[in-house]
Amino acid sequence: MSSVNLNQIEAIFLDDGSVMSDNERRAPQFRRILGDYVSLRLGGEPSAWSDANAAILASNMAALDAPSDDDECAEFAKTTARYVWARVRCDP
Repeated sequence: MSSVNLNQIEAIFLDDGSVMSDNERRAPQFRRILGDYVSLRLGGEPSAWSDANAAILASNMAALDAPSDDDECAEFAKTTARYVWARVRCDP
């Protein structure tokens, strides 16, 4: 098996659903794995963490999709939310 020099990688293709992966199948798998992971570290039932994630995600998406009288403010909020989402998940 050959090794890959990570310094030579110029791009990574991330499939966020509907190209190579199916969001309808991935979402329940993600919630189950998330519940298992978080419950081991913070306690509680995996299903409770899974349900909480689904509820918060739905609430956040609804807030981001809500109409706004200020298009610039709405776009800033969406951009900031995406940045925070990525930053929280990537912070070591």
